[in-house]
Amino acid sequence: RGVTPKISQAKVTVADTDMTDVRVAPLQMVRGRGRLVIDAPDRGALDLSLVRISAFPDPIDGNPGPQQPGIVRPDLTFEFATWPQPARIQVRIDAPGWTVKAVRHRGIDVTDTPIDFTAGKDITGLEVVIGRP
Repeated sequence: RGVTPKISQAKVTVADTDMTDVRVAPLQMVRGRGRLVIDAPDRGALDLSLVRISAFPDPIDGNPGPQQPGIVRPDLTFEFATWPQPARIQVRIDAPGWTVKAVRHRGIDVTDTPIDFTAGKDITGLEVVIGRP
C-alpha cells in the first residue's frame, strides 16, 4: 500500500516467423494534475471528499489494470495516476444535485475526447468544472 505499482504486458502477434529479442518492460503510471472549478456560492455546499477524478481507458482494449483515482484537496487541486494510454477524464460525484459541466486540458474542452497519457510525461493543466444543474 502507498506504492505506485508497476506492471508489464505485451500483445505480440507472430505468423510464420521466429522472433528474437522480444522484451517486456515494466510500465510506470502517469500522473494527471489539475483543479476543480466550482462557483463560489456553491463551494461550501459540496463535501470535496465525495468527488473522485480519474482516467478511463479509451479504447478499453488492452487496459492494463485498475486506475488510481484522485481526491480533491481543500484548495480544489487534484492528482490521480493512470497507465500510459489514451483515456478520458472520469469524474464521480457521490452527492446528489451535482453535475460535470466541462473538462478542459490547457483550456481545450476534452469532456468527450481522450487524452494521450504518455509514459514519462505527466499531464498538467486539467480543469474539471462542476456545478448544480
